[in-house]
Amino acid sequence: MFLWKNMLGILGNINNIPNPAIHCTAIQGTLLVLDLLVATRDNQGISMDNQSTPPVPLELPPLFMFVGWLCQAAAMPDHFRAGRSLATGALCRLMTRRLDRPVTLDYLAHYYRLLHSGLRGNDLDVQHAIISNSTRIFTLGLPGSTMVLVDFLTAIESVLLTNRAESFALRTDALKILFSLTCLPNLYKPDDKVPDLQRMVKSHPTYAAAAPGHLDTQTQPEVSRQDQERDSEISMQQVKDRVMMLLIRVSREEPHTPTRCHAICALATFVFDELANKTNNPRLSECFDVLLALLRCDEPQVAQMAVKMLSMLSMQFASLSQMGGQLVDKVYATISATIRNLLENELPTSPMGATAATAHAEELTPVRRAQQHTHRSNRI
Repeated sequence: MFLWKNMLGILGNINNIPNPAIHCTAIQGTLLVLDLLVATRDNQGISMDNQSTPPVPLELPPLFMFVGWLCQAAAMPDHFRAGRSLATGALCRLMTRRLDRPVTLDYLAHYYRLLHSGLRGNDLDVQHAIISNSTRIFTLGLPGSTMVLVDFLTAIESVLLTNRAESFALRTDALKILFSLTCLPNLYKPDDKVPDLQRMVKSHPTYAAAAPGHLDTQTQPEVSRQDQERDSEISMQQVKDRVMMLLIRVSREEPHTPTRCHAICALATFVFDELANKTNNPRLSECFDVLLALLRCDEPQVAQMAVKMLSMLSMQFASLSQMGGQLVDKVYATISATIRNLLENELPTSPMGATAATAHAEELTPVRRAQQHTHRSNRI
């Protein structure tokens, strides 16, 4: 191990390389070694009989040996942009995997600062690298992860709503992060405030000036007054509203069918969690309007996904009926009208059309039974 580490560091700190192209090549070589260490650790979790999980071995690969280099490379100036984005992506992959030991607070502090500067900065390569490699950041329970919640929401909105030309893979990764936020607000009180690194940096200039490169406050992108007012005092209720409205827009407008189906599933999960927690959210009717409108979508996959999600939401019919009978009646009437329209006018002669119409009829059964049971109970 001693000889191996000396061989890796024979050239010294790779971030002292003045040539950006050579620096990028050095970063690529470092990431190759890091990927080998990660693969070694993954293989240590496989038993010989493939029937049980072996205990954590005493000797673990030194995954955090390159974190210092990666943090420094992620804070390099703009002319090291290629190596900077690679280092940022690798650091995100490392920090969002399940580790054998808790991450130290020093590493987390540097990591969150890099996320904040990258998501708020003007380097799209760094922003995309963060989104593509941080899909699990809010599912691991990392201490202080809500500090970058506002930054991620802003970046996700930019990818899903503004930059329509972005790749479908990037849009899917952004939606995965948004999906992980569907149930997060209900773990807190609606009035709980979300920490905002942007405000912290403005309040503590020495904190922002502690790192070189694009982390410096002089190179931070200017934030408009409207953005300051929106982000400085954001509450969990506002987070919930932003997540809901973003899911609604993506479910309506997303051009990529698999990503749109993913958004529909996330929207239904959001509604299910609201009903399960009995939050009495008055804006759930907007979510149901979207799901019901998608029943008549020209894309068969989208329509079938909407049917499945409405069937799942029928499991919460008791909570839904407590919000008022008008919403239940609207769901029942819309599904019935959609089935009748398919059977009478729009039923294709292909097996796919028959299957879609049959699926609509089958998924209507739980809602009808639940409504009949409610009417019977009211008469009694």
